[in-house]
Amino acid sequence: MIEELLADIWAQVAPILTIVGIVLGIYAAVFRLGLTVWTYVDIRSRSESLVVQLFSTLLILLTGLPGFLVYYLLRPHDKIFEADARALEREYILQDFEQRPLCPTCQRGSEEDFLLCPYCHTPLKKECPACGRLMDLTWQICPYCGQ
Repeated sequence: MIEELLADIWAQVAPILTIVGIVLGIYAAVFRLGLTVWTYVDIRSRSESLVVQLFSTLLILLTGLPGFLVYYLLRPHDKIFEADARALEREYILQDFEQRPLCPTCQRGSEEDFLLCPYCHTPLKKECPACGRLMDLTWQICPYCGQ
């Protein structure tokens, strides 16, 4: 009697469990495929190396979530455009620093319109007596007014 009741319950539950198993299997496959696609898109924005892109994508495709955790820990921190922007900014800063005039005595940076070095008080420019514009110390005549 109990065995018949259990067999009857199992007969009713078995198709439901089969459907749940199929749905969970489909969900797991779609989840893994989604992780793989996300990884491919992410690594393409972080590395130009085809080998790295292929290895990262295959790692997720073959191992799933554990591979994703490894990838997430080891992936390049910056995206390519962020690294390029940072390098460009660094280059502009260095270029700005190189174009800045230096004091001939103490070699510290000064501005183009400084008469004296603010650190060592060395004369950097002289004022034209006629027009009042700043001139280089080595100039004998003012290029602005001809005096």
